[in-house]
Amino acid sequence: MAWFEYGNLKGRKRQLRKGVYLRVSALPKDLIKIAETFMRPKELIEYVIVKEIRKDNCMLEFWTRHVGVDPMNRHTVFTYIAQENPEWICESDVGRGYKE
Repeated sequence: MAWFEYGNLKGRKRQLRKGVYLRVSALPKDLIKIAETFMRPKELIEYVIVKEIRKDNCMLEFWTRHVGVDPMNRHTVFTYIAQENPEWICESDVGRGYKE
């Protein structure tokens, strides 16, 4: 799966960063620790979306799912306000589909 760094969007409209999906396997440890405070036991992060761009930061939306079989296919969704980090790894074929 293709990827790009969040910082590669410099010089473009900042609003284009909205809707980009962050790669879960490359999330910084500080974001994972924050997410774990909101997650229930035996849940994994499925994906993280840059949901909103604000003046000094951005809102991340975390989607988590219970490990194992869930016949109702339920997710837990929560948001967190974070400082943008140009080193975040994003999925290029999910969300806005940024292309160089």
